[in-house]
Amino acid sequence: MQRFNSAVLVFGGLLLMAPLGLIPFSNTVPAVGILLLTVGMMQRDGIFVLLGYLGHMLTVVYFGVLAYLAWMGGTFVLS
Repeated sequence: MQRFNSAVLVFGGLLLMAPLGLIPFSNTVPAVGILLLTVGMMQRDGIFVLLGYLGHMLTVVYFGVLAYLAWMGGTFVLS
């Protein structure tokens, strides 16, 4: 489980490095997920680990919605 948590942290770090500086909350949401997951791992607290996973899922959904909107905006402009 420690390796899976570490892999999720690495994935969160990659999402944190995404160059989306002008989009609101593009760095805040992954940072909160990473923070909650690391606190949960350090304190061995399952609630914080679950909250960290929830933060990472929220990040993936947020970036997915941003990518979908960018795709739809691009197809609208080109057509």
